[in-house]
Amino acid sequence: MRFRSIGSLIIIACLFSQGFSSDELILKVLFNKANQYEVNFYQNSAKTATQVLDKNGNLIKQIGHITDGTFREFYRNGVLKRELPYVDNKLNGQVKEYYVSGVLKLEANYINNYLNGIYKEYYESSSLKMEYLFKNGKKDGICKDFYEGFVLKQSTNYINDIIEGVSREYYDNGILKLEEIYLDGLREGKAKEYSRDGLLTTEINYHNGQKDGMYKEYYENGNMKILDHYKNDQLEGASKTFFEAGAVQIVANYVKGHLEGPYKEYYEKGILKYENNFKNDEQEGAYKSYYESGVLKTEANYLSNELDGVYKEYYEKGILKIEETYKDGKKNGTAKEYNENGKLLYIKEYSNDMLEGITRVYYENGPLKNEESYLKDRKNGVSREYYENGIDVKYLDTYKNGVKINRKAFDSKGKLEFNQNY
Repeated sequence: MRFRSIGSLIIIACLFSQGFSSDELILKVLFNKANQYEVNFYQNSAKTATQVLDKNGNLIKQIGHITDGTFREFYRNGVLKRELPYVDNKLNGQVKEYYVSGVLKLEANYINNYLNGIYKEYYESSSLKMEYLFKNGKKDGICKDFYEGFVLKQSTNYINDIIEGVSREYYDNGILKLEEIYLDGLREGKAKEYSRDGLLTTEINYHNGQKDGMYKEYYENGNMKILDHYKNDQLEGASKTFFEAGAVQIVANYVKGHLEGPYKEYYEKGILKYENNFKNDEQEGAYKSYYESGVLKTEANYLSNELDGVYKEYYEKGILKIEETYKDGKKNGTAKEYNENGKLLYIKEYSNDMLEGITRVYYENGPLKNEESYLKDRKNGVSREYYENGIDVKYLDTYKNGVKINRKAFDSKGKLEFNQNY
């Protein structure tokens, strides 16, 4: 809420006032072509002054003299909405605002257009919503916010509109939620956050408004969840993440907010799960992953966060499952896959992540099953499907740019059964 300009904003709203008698002070507001408000003050139907305000309610100029006294605004149903006291062309005295139900919504004191003293806002239930202290239009002293029902929500100290000292925020059950220390409007020292049950969840250290030093986050059981270090509001140095039972989950390192150096992740039993290396947030160099048994699962190499070189994947028995070659994150060259017995399942050729050349697929027991020709990821030329002996052709298909144009079918003795063009 922009407390300092509240007087001007209240004036603007009076355009819709109704129900004034002839001896009351009223005003009317027009919006001109220059996107400015023209506020006209009347006494007994005679205009006594005009103020021109910008769209934010700031005074540009004034013509004439505003009559001393209290200007009132009413809702359309005749209920009093606001009371604005003027002395010497300025808001001076107690301003009040009401809900359409007639319940007090706001009360504040002004001296020469500036808030001074206690400022209060209320819920429609009459429960206190805010209680702030002002001096010459600036917050000065303890300022409090409340949940409906008089439960304290936040308490902050201000000096000349700048936060100074301890600031506390609470849950609606009265439990402390956040505690911070401010120096000249900037966070300084240790800040603490709590759960609705009052358990410490986070500790952060600040210097000159920036995170600086240790950052700690906790599970509900009190065990450490995250342990980081900050410098100049950026992650710097060792970083650890923990499982709820206390075992280490992730170990990493940061330089100026970016992942840098070795990165390791573990299973909850302490077995290594992943290990790789980072350079300025990008994966760089050798990468390995492991089964929970500790057996190697995958190994690869990264260059500028892209797979580059040989990629291998293994079954948990240690037998090779997949072997591929990458360049700039794309498959290039020969790719092979094997079954758990070490038998070759397929062999494919790639160029820039697209199938290129001859692809061969094998039966589980070893014989050749399919043989296909590709050009830029599309079947092109002759494709063969074999019977389980891997020798006799079952189908002979011809493709052009991915479209089948002919099929020949043979029986197990090699006799042509049909020849179909498409």
